[in-house]
Amino acid sequence: MNRAGHHFGLTVPHAVGVGQGRFCAFARTALLGMLLFIGQAAVFLHAQNAAGKSPQTTRVLFLLDASGSMADEWEGQNKFAVAKNLLVQAIDSVVQEGRPVEFGLRVFGHQSARNLKDCEDTKLEVSFARDNRARLRTVLDRITPQGWTPIAYSLFLAAHDFPKDGRATNVVVLITDGLENCDGDPCAASEALRNQRIALKPYVIGLGLSAQERSAFDCVGTYYDAAQPKRFKEALGVVISQALRNTTVQLNLLDQFGRANETDVEVTFYDAYSREALEQYVHTTLRGGIPDTLYLDPAGRYNVVAHTTPPVAKRNIELTAGQHNIIAMDVPQGDLNLLLDGYTGFSDIKALVRDPVSGNIVYVQSFNTEHRYIAGRYDLELLTLPRQWRRDFSILPGQENDLHVPAPGRLVVQTNEPGVMGVFVARRGRLELVHEWPEFDGQEAIDLQPGPYTLIFRPSRSRKVDLTQQRECTVFSTKTSSAKFE
Repeated sequence: MNRAGHHFGLTVPHAVGVGQGRFCAFARTALLGMLLFIGQAAVFLHAQNAAGKSPQTTRVLFLLDASGSMADEWEGQNKFAVAKNLLVQAIDSVVQEGRPVEFGLRVFGHQSARNLKDCEDTKLEVSFARDNRARLRTVLDRITPQGWTPIAYSLFLAAHDFPKDGRATNVVVLITDGLENCDGDPCAASEALRNQRIALKPYVIGLGLSAQERSAFDCVGTYYDAAQPKRFKEALGVVISQALRNTTVQLNLLDQFGRANETDVEVTFYDAYSREALEQYVHTTLRGGIPDTLYLDPAGRYNVVAHTTPPVAKRNIELTAGQHNIIAMDVPQGDLNLLLDGYTGFSDIKALVRDPVSGNIVYVQSFNTEHRYIAGRYDLELLTLPRQWRRDFSILPGQENDLHVPAPGRLVVQTNEPGVMGVFVARRGRLELVHEWPEFDGQEAIDLQPGPYTLIFRPSRSRKVDLTQQRECTVFSTKTSSAKFE
């Protein structure tokens, strides 16, 4: 295996060698069509910048095939000459517009004769610069297509061609008339570029590939067929346009009716590969209820987490570069009001809101407060004394869901001497321990839910069980009751 399989810690599996495809003729009118699309892209970019988006550098690396099949003749020129002229014209047009774009050129298959089967024949011929047209033209004029087609190896090395700049948008445009005929895996190479967030999913312009050959690039990037003049014009126009346009995102948080009405939710965008948190926002809507627009790097994939209760996630989101992307997440929410009826001074009482399937705690909510949850069913463990459960409690979307619990009352217990004290409640025909004082010191107060209780006390001066005393008492909501042991 050549060295292409050892970049980024990936091992590239051997692929069956496939011969390069034949080139289908394309007309000279493609050049006029391409320049028209470039001009439209420049106007769109200006509008984007005028809207307040600060211009950032876009770097476009042309990965150009110069293998032996690119020397095939077409109307007095070979394929490489036609591709070269189109590239020069395209770069001239964009640079003259003064766009914040830098171009680079990596060529493969041009340094070794075809019979040498050189699978490492690739070179960054022109480094990125704002206006390097003269250098690009000079280099392209001296290249003679002759060798093999190490696409995967070239894609792997392309990762090192881009300067380290977190604010730039990096684009790879692969132009080829054939398939990989070395042992590399272009799919793995493309995946590495995206996983490392080095560059966008590559654009692939195929020069006259068959349907079967085109399918080999499905995993590599966005494929454009240049078999016919009109389609070639469209392909170049779309690629250049998307390379120059901002990528925008609209995050729609949907309610129970599928409308983007949910908002004011914290949202985190994670790198789907490294799990690193990349961007965080508090979701908001503009006038008319339209979610605000986000500007995100389209390289790589995202996991998005809406920090609702409980959180809602959407994974492996791939943005389409140069377009307005809409991400929709179902987050219908309802409010839970925990209310103590009566005296509200007992605000330190809490409830554990649990997932009814896993039993995991979703949130800890205090009484006399309101909190918003994803609509659904929950088990509520009320940390009153005694503890209570409200199982399979429904929180309905788009409304307030009230849970009323009587306010506790206060029980004051007195004894003439220290001892051990327990408070019990009768449930389902059995006594359950509500609270225990292992060292009761003569007087204690406790807040209990209204109802009857049983108190059991034994003085600590004696170890005899027959000195145990029992009292029955009743606690009333918001009132103070007493029990005394002589």
